[in-house]
Amino acid sequence: MPAARRGRLTVWTAGSGRHRTGSGPAALHAVRLGYRHRGGRWVLWGCDLVVPAGEIVVLAGASGAGKSTLLRLAAGLSRPTTGWLTVVGAAPGSARARRGCAFVGQDAPLYPHFTVADTLRLGRELNRGWDDRAAHAVVRSAGIGPGDRVGALPPAARTRVALALALGKRPELLLLDEPLTGLDPAARRDLLAPVLADHARRGTTVLLSVRELSDVTEPAAAVGRAA
Repeated sequence: MPAARRGRLTVWTAGSGRHRTGSGPAALHAVRLGYRHRGGRWVLWGCDLVVPAGEIVVLAGASGAGKSTLLRLAAGLSRPTTGWLTVVGAAPGSARARRGCAFVGQDAPLYPHFTVADTLRLGRELNRGWDDRAAHAVVRSAGIGPGDRVGALPPAARTRVALALALGKRPELLLLDEPLTGLDPAARRDLLAPVLADHARRGTTVLLSVRELSDVTEPAAAVGRAA
């Protein structure tokens, strides 16, 4: 599907539409959404966006375009200054939204002194409907051991563990804030593979931010050829 402009953001739908539900609320719906920093600078203004359930949608734009702000608003980590937003049919940060959404931020915040096994065990304890097999498969397929300390892992591996936590939750909507930044093409392909596999298997809606569309289109094509 051709990319569409939303102010400083480019929106590209990567999914085929075969998982689209066709009825019920969109996975994400934003109307005239805006966010202004305390210093008075608008980071996001007048954003209208609908992400249909079952799609993969990519937000592309330079640093400061509002990608991370939009995702943080969707995750309930910030509140909009203007407009309104719903995710999985509920207000961001509500109990319904927390159950239905998973967010992986740029810094992939994890407990550095935990082992990978400790981290996934915590995910199981905190989330009903936890898919232990799926979570462990995400780290195992990258050669990450259960006894590895999170703080000793390289950045790409830490992002992989954060992604395992997110997919183990079995979310309806997966929010990924620039997970491919700083990775080489092979690492981008390896990180996207479990995301695309989960989308194909469960119809998970994915909203992913990148700086350049080629950051995701090229490795996604490579994953498709390898499948």
